[in-house]
Amino acid sequence: MKPLILVVDDNSNNLKLITTILSPVYRVLVTTNGIEALKIAEIKQPDLILLDIMMPDMDGYQACTHLKANDATKDIPVIFLTAKDQEDSIVKAFDAGGVDYLIKPIRQKEVLARIKLHIDLKLVKTIF
Repeated sequence: MKPLILVVDDNSNNLKLITTILSPVYRVLVTTNGIEALKIAEIKQPDLILLDIMMPDMDGYQACTHLKANDATKDIPVIFLTAKDQEDSIVKAFDAGGVDYLIKPIRQKEVLARIKLHIDLKLVKTIF
C-alpha cells in the first residue's frame, strides 16, 4: 500500500498543486488548518505531514508542537513547506519538531526526494 501523506495548507491552489505532484506515488489527505490537522493525524496516522506555517487559527509551528507532544502523533515526520525563507523561521520550525524545511515555490523533484527520504528513515526506525 502507498504511504499516506497529510498536507496542511490554507491555500487551495497550493493543495491542488501538491496533490497533483504526490498522488501518483502516495495517498494524500488534505486540510486547510492546523486544528483539523491534529485531529486527522491522530485518527489516520499518516506516514508524513507536509505543513505550512502561515495559517489562520493555529500556525504551523503550533500545530507541529502539538503533534510532537501527543504520544499518538509524536513519531510522524513533519516537513515544513512554506514561503517563509528567513533563518529564524527555519530554526523555529526545527525547534518545534520539524524534520525538514522546504521553501515555496514548490520544486517537484526536491519535494518528492525529501518525502521519500523521511518515509524511508521512518521505516528504518520502525524496523529497529
